[in-house]
Amino acid sequence: INNGDGTFGNWATLWHQPALDAAGLDFNSVSALKPYPTSWDGDLSTLTGQATLLRDFISANASHWFIRLTNGADSNVPPCGAVNINDPQSPVRCEIVPEMDTGDSLVVTGAVSNRTNVPWDADPVALQVDIDNNGQFLGAQETAFAGRPTISDGEARYEYNWTWFSQYSSGTYGMRVDFTNSAYYYTGNSTTLAQTGAYINVTVVGTTDFLTTSVPRLYRNSTTTIQAKLVDNALRPVPDQAVNWTWSGDGRTGVNFTDANGLFEVPFNVSANDPLGQFTLTFAFGGNPLLKGSNVIEDVWIVSRTYMAVVDSDPSFRQSGDRWDFTAQVKDDGKTRDRDAIGSALDGATPPSGGLVDVIFEGTDFDGVQHRQHIATLAPSAGLISLPEPQPDGSHLCFYDANGDGFADRDLDKNGLSREESVGCLRADITPLDPQLLREDPESFLPDGFGPVDVILRFEENLPNEGCAPLDVTTLGIQGVWDACTSVPGNDHFRVVMTHNANGFALIGRTSLDVDD
Repeated sequence: INNGDGTFGNWATLWHQPALDAAGLDFNSVSALKPYPTSWDGDLSTLTGQATLLRDFISANASHWFIRLTNGADSNVPPCGAVNINDPQSPVRCEIVPEMDTGDSLVVTGAVSNRTNVPWDADPVALQVDIDNNGQFLGAQETAFAGRPTISDGEARYEYNWTWFSQYSSGTYGMRVDFTNSAYYYTGNSTTLAQTGAYINVTVVGTTDFLTTSVPRLYRNSTTTIQAKLVDNALRPVPDQAVNWTWSGDGRTGVNFTDANGLFEVPFNVSANDPLGQFTLTFAFGGNPLLKGSNVIEDVWIVSRTYMAVVDSDPSFRQSGDRWDFTAQVKDDGKTRDRDAIGSALDGATPPSGGLVDVIFEGTDFDGVQHRQHIATLAPSAGLISLPEPQPDGSHLCFYDANGDGFADRDLDKNGLSREESVGCLRADITPLDPQLLREDPESFLPDGFGPVDVILRFEENLPNEGCAPLDVTTLGIQGVWDACTSVPGNDHFRVVMTHNANGFALIGRTSLDVDD
């Protein structure tokens, strides 16, 4: 905008209304952040005032703008203005700056002739982009295409396509088309000479996204900080921008600002009385003239860190024919993330008040090799679990087949026992303990029939009740660290090891000694 006194106001923004209509966009909505927006009907005669100077340079249809590039030798130029309206010393340029979105493409076309208007295809013509915004077009990185013009219909023509891929951050980029050997050429007329090259500046409006660097679980009666990062389409941080957030749990909202690295933090205080369950945390960035807004919805759980403790177990030393059993408590967190025993008892297999516990026997053979076997999957009853009681007919075994049809009675669909069909039964015949059966079982935890046995109780996560990931039975044969749950923070709440010399057991033989004399 020319103030008429040698000074200039803000840039003005021109919108092509037929194109907006074709795209189903509302002018008032899309122009909200733009300076001095104008809706243009596409008729050159309606460009009046300062906009009259645009008539020789622009045209448009429902999908494309067409803009004529200018050169230093041109006397007919578009409206002029300060490059940076906030800088009193800013240079003044007479130009049209098209605005494009990340992912958009442009096409540069033209023809080359010598001063006698003869088509000139002797030297290559290059399209260059000032990627680093230093005002120079240097190097292969800033040279997009180069090639000799092609003679077509009596003209030496060139045509180049350029796409603003996501690696290009938002901002204004200079572009030019010129000879690769531009030092050997000039343009102009008898009174005005200038360097060759057609120039244009293009503003790219980028996109934004949120990277959640940490979305922790929330625990009752605790304070946790959730951190996220606002980045542009080139994954560069977006600093000093306001981010609105909304928590679905109680409708609380807030505004935080990104730091120099695009990071922001939202501290969350969860009271002892907040309900358990899955909630959403929404981040929203409204955008600015160079970046489009974005929002993301993160699922966040308020969970109970399940508490499991052994109440009782049979004596450690067991012999052939003996039975070994235990009793353990399974409770919720007692409205705190600290380890304690004041929580409410879990009951059943399903959330929100139940879950499943896997029982694994880990035996050691005579060579010191560990063998693990999945013995049972138990659902707590009023907060207590124990091994299934033996039944005279053997129905306490998961593989019990009363009708002799070759399928376990629990296998209702006859396609193998599922986890749900195996709850509350023994996967191995260990009641009573029989060294001979243990030696014959190919998956036995005591292949020698005797030895020490550690018992592992493992609560499987059943949100909102926190626990271990589902048991992967293929890892049971790994020597050393085999269970990823041991690296989960707080796993001592919901994963218990009953060692053989404490509350586990050892199957020992009966030794007899005969003295002849």
